[in-house]
Amino acid sequence: MANSTLRKRFKEAQKVNFPGVEESSNTFIHDFIKAHCDAIGCPREFLFFPFLSTFAGFMGSKAVIKVHEEWKEPAILWSIIAACKGERKSPALKRDQRCSFLISKPKNKSMGSSK
Repeated sequence: MANSTLRKRFKEAQKVNFPGVEESSNTFIHDFIKAHCDAIGCPREFLFFPFLSTFAGFMGSKAVIKVHEEWKEPAILWSIIAACKGERKSPALKRDQRCSFLISKPKNKSMGSSK
């Protein structure tokens, strides 16, 4: 992609006003994120954005996300947590990894376990 095209897309993307955690999730997800963040003492964004990336992966490669009326993208989301040392980045990422593992782990009953 040409540099000027990339620069133009980047400037357009910066104009989009993204809602916060409260405005962009339902009550269950908001309460889930809040409870986990309160437990480890980190900002909600530290869990919310990795959470979005994880669930975009669960949606599969053919899903499309409608950012706004004229902007659609494949459901491939990358997220990072950028913060100073000691601001609880690692506990947030570990919590997200654990929740993702538990959600994606198959249940023994559905696997035909004899136990």
